[in-house]
Amino acid sequence: MATAYEERAKVFKALCDERRQRILELLHSGEKCACVLIDEMDMPQSSLSYHMKILCDSGIVTSREEGKWTHYQISKQGSEKAIELLKEITAVTGNGDGCKTFRVGELRQGGIDWRWNVNYVGFAQWPPQQEK
Repeated sequence: MATAYEERAKVFKALCDERRQRILELLHSGEKCACVLIDEMDMPQSSLSYHMKILCDSGIVTSREEGKWTHYQISKQGSEKAIELLKEITAVTGNGDGCKTFRVGELRQGGIDWRWNVNYVGFAQWPPQQEK
C-alpha cells in the first residue's frame, strides 16, 4: 500500500516533465486519441505510452480503450486533487519561528522545570538560578 508521500509524489512527478506539461496542454481542449498525441508531440508510440502511464497513475488523466487506440482526457477530479495537494503541502501553519514553547512545569526532567525560550535557541532552567 502506497504511503501519502508516495501518492503525492506520483502527482508531482506527472507535472514535473515538460513533455507531460505539453500533453496536458493538448488535452485542455478535450479528449484526444493516442494517434493524435503521437502526431502532435512528434514522439514514438512507446515514449507517449511511458508519459501517459505516469499521467494516468497520478490520476490527473484518465484513459479509455476504443479499438486498437487509447483515448485520453484530463480528469476533473484528479486535477482538483492535485490542486488540493499543492495547497496542503505548501500551507503555512504555526508561528513560523521554528521554536516550540512549553508552559512552565510542562517539561520536567530530573526534578527541574525546564522552559523553552523562544528568544534563545535552547533550553533554560526555570526559574533561573541565582548567580552566587
